Amino acid sequence: MIAMDVEARQSSPQNMVSPVSSRQVARSTHEMAREKALHQAHPQTRSRLGVVVSLIFCTAVATYLVSQYATIVSLNYTNQQLRVTLSQQNATNASLQSTVYELSSPTRILNIAEQKLNMSPATPVVVGTSK
Repeated sequence: MIAMDVEARQSSPQNMVSPVSSRQVARSTHEMAREKALHQAHPQTRSRLGVVVSLIFCTAVATYLVSQYATIVSLNYTNQQLRVTLSQQNATNASLQSTVYELSSPTRILNIAEQKLNMSPATPVVVGTSK
């Protein structure tokens, strides 16, 4: 009975192995060697690519940060110049305001009116008194 099972297995179409040509074996061996070489070289290429991409990214970030720093320095310089100009303008405004107070004083205006323009103060007139 065991012998029959062995014969049945050997004659079944599932167990039959198709003959492989030496050309196919050589091709599959060559393809396997090529894939192995690609897999071995691929991590080095991937590593180099990663380093290059990282360097480019770091250079871009550094360039951006330097440009932002330059912008900040420029704005601080402009801000300082504007503060100096504002301080000078405030001093000029204070000086002009004191001149305005001096020139608009009522006693000064009265003196100019009487001396240079020959004006006199008005005499009071009483209106509507009858006796």
